[in-house]
Amino acid sequence: MRTDKKNTDENIAPAKKRQKSLRRSKKRKTFIILAILAIVCAAVLIGGYCFLLDKFNNMDYEDLTGADFDINTGVDEKLEGYRNILIVGLDTRENEDESYSKSDAIIIATINEDTGKVRLTSVYRDTLLDLEEQEGEHRLDKLTHQYMYGGPLALIKTLNRNMDLNIKEYVKVNWETVADATDNMGGLELTIKDYEIKEMNKYIKSTNKTLHGDKTKIKKAGKQTLNGIQTVTYCRIRKVGNGDYERTERMRKTMKAAFQKTKTMSLGELNDLAEETLPEIGTNINGKKMVRLAIGALRYDLGKNSGWPYDVSEAVVDGVWYGPPVTLESNVKEMHRELFGQKNYEPTKKVKSINARIIELTGVE
Repeated sequence: MRTDKKNTDENIAPAKKRQKSLRRSKKRKTFIILAILAIVCAAVLIGGYCFLLDKFNNMDYEDLTGADFDINTGVDEKLEGYRNILIVGLDTRENEDESYSKSDAIIIATINEDTGKVRLTSVYRDTLLDLEEQEGEHRLDKLTHQYMYGGPLALIKTLNRNMDLNIKEYVKVNWETVADATDNMGGLELTIKDYEIKEMNKYIKSTNKTLHGDKTKIKKAGKQTLNGIQTVTYCRIRKVGNGDYERTERMRKTMKAAFQKTKTMSLGELNDLAEETLPEIGTNINGKKMVRLAIGALRYDLGKNSGWPYDVSEAVVDGVWYGPPVTLESNVKEMHRELFGQKNYEPTKKVKSINARIIELTGVE
């Protein structure tokens, strides 16, 4: 029996049309589902971004757009790919104007933007460097005095000028902020050495006079969780061990412990921490940049930390004790090798000029 080709074709055509229609329908559904997912993801990201931006906008922001950071000629180009941020801790007392504060902690956070590696460098507060006074005149003095002469911008300029750096950003805190942040994190795990106990217990009470917190004393040596007052005291003691050099090491250990602790905290805990401490922090990094920095911190790896100058001496000038670098030029060379991988770095003329003045004043070379 012969099949009618015309009838067969007529039956096949509608089937093909139905199959095409089903495929188009499935594609539309898939597209709609993907679009909905994309919208949801975008909403979550935007919501998270707005949440963080709202938090960081509570910080004490100072606009330094267009400011002169006194970066020596050619340095910016040589440090491309590295972001240097000044972290300064102030010794502001209760009811005291910040303009009278000295910088107890001077730490440079160096971020390798390609690898995410972060290095912390403490600059010793008594280091003899070229400082700019309020009248615009320059003199050799202890670095810790620079903040009183002109605030964070003056301190940034001094570090750039003396160390061939390209710092343009800062974050400033006082010891009350450190205590509040530590308590909000549930304390920080730090190791207390035998010879630190007596000194810490001696100053916990005086620290508490300003900060009004928990004045519980240290009972034993070893690894333990310190509260806010204990942590601040740990960072500030300097008449034991290797003096100010070991003191800066304690500050770096505290920052590392805090950095690691935040990575273990829940979103709710981080929110509480932000609410409590961000309004107490000063910076010239605006909210949007701070959000990007916070997101980037998820991949940051805190590497080797150190104090600077690496080689320092002692000098008494007009009855005042200073810590001159030996020499400024060689310490800058070594720093650029350590932090930026510049094996044959040649310091700028500005650094060499300051180096000669330090040697002339102290006789130490």
